[in-house]
Amino acid sequence: MEENVKYGIGAKAVRRDEFTDSIVSGWSGFKTAWSGQFTKVLIVSLFCLVLVAPAIACVIIAGNYINSIGATVAYGAFDGIGYVTPSMIAGGGLDFAVALGNRLYHDYSLVQYALLIPLLAVGGVGIGSLTYTARMAMNGQQIKSVRFFFRGIKYTWAAGITGGLLSGAGLFLVMLTHYNFMLYGWSVVGKVFALIGAILLFVLLCVYSFYLVTLSANYKMGYFAKLGDALKLTFLRLPANFVTAIFAGIIVGLVFLFVLLMGSSSLGALPWALLFFLGFYAICAIFAVSSQSAFEKYINPQLLKRETTLKNDQYYAAKRELKKEMKKARENADGTAVPAQKKSEPARYVNPKKKKKKTEGSPSPFTEETPKEEKPKKGGYTEAELAKMEEDRIKVRELSDKDFGDIKDVSVYEDDGE
Repeated sequence: MEENVKYGIGAKAVRRDEFTDSIVSGWSGFKTAWSGQFTKVLIVSLFCLVLVAPAIACVIIAGNYINSIGATVAYGAFDGIGYVTPSMIAGGGLDFAVALGNRLYHDYSLVQYALLIPLLAVGGVGIGSLTYTARMAMNGQQIKSVRFFFRGIKYTWAAGITGGLLSGAGLFLVMLTHYNFMLYGWSVVGKVFALIGAILLFVLLCVYSFYLVTLSANYKMGYFAKLGDALKLTFLRLPANFVTAIFAGIIVGLVFLFVLLMGSSSLGALPWALLFFLGFYAICAIFAVSSQSAFEKYINPQLLKRETTLKNDQYYAAKRELKKEMKKARENADGTAVPAQKKSEPARYVNPKKKKKKTEGSPSPFTEETPKEEKPKKGGYTEAELAKMEEDRIKVRELSDKDFGDIKDVSVYEDDGE
């Protein structure tokens, strides 16, 4: 996760579907991409072949044209000495005829590979859609041939075109290096090192192109952000990427080996059919599985963290909005503004022992105080009755001091002594 923050990979990635963060291991994911879906793989590969067909036609037609050069002009450095006419020998000699043939073969071959660049861009759209289909099958989804293929085009067409252009440019550089060393007779050692460098660059461009496609198949993100993330993933996982490229190269190498073994027999087209209908899908499945492990390490943890933060922000924003709506509703009902509620402070800690003593000593203001019953004292009178009788005696004494005329005896107002 810290590496992702450091390199900024997937900072603008958004989940495309529920399979974005799926965890699949290499071999099991590759097997799942094939399990029980052989017929549908053939159908989707046929759709892809329609988009790759212009590049195939270019190779066939241009190859036949280049091979026909030997019918009129000699060429020796590439395919041996061709047919040489007497006029050529008379005009400039045999060396001139061979040099002219080599130049024409060199130029026409490079024109052929230059034409392949835009045609491979068209084929890259089909490869991108095939990669999306392999990715969905890898996650255990049943392939729906037409729907998955055109949905894959919708998601990956820009990345497919870009990857096709880059891969075509890398192939052109390899062939340019080869033909230039052959034409000008440069050092064989220099040619070996130059070809190794050109081939490595071509492999890196192919890996980069597949990262563009797999990023488009898994995430919603901007075009330029996708270009940057694919470049970082290409170099950060360089050893694993070369291993993936080797597995893909084995598939292509086996096809060329079968072509050489069968030669011009009637079965010579079989290896190419296997490559077009099964080999392309196998290569796409290999890169889909490999890139998934890269996404799990560099993109998915940060993506999950951003999604969690966004959900929390949305929850609290919705909660604040609900409070505002409730406040407005109360104001509309009462016609007056309702003061905002104070935030409730946390309750203070109260020692339970002290709280018990306090509650026992002082009655609660919410409980009704019941008068205590007075116990009668000795003699049968309560304290209240004795106090009342004492007040009456005081009043009688005050009355006895006054003059009431003929009434001399006021003993009736005195207490009987009890």
